[in-house]
Amino acid sequence: MQKKLLANLSVCKVMKILCEGFRRN
Repeated sequence: MQKKLLANLSVCKVMKILCEGFRRN
């Protein structure tokens, strides 16, 4: 379960970065 949680956190971080990048564009 911890592995899944960490994977979800990393995905959220990536999604946040992508969202910020799209907002800048």
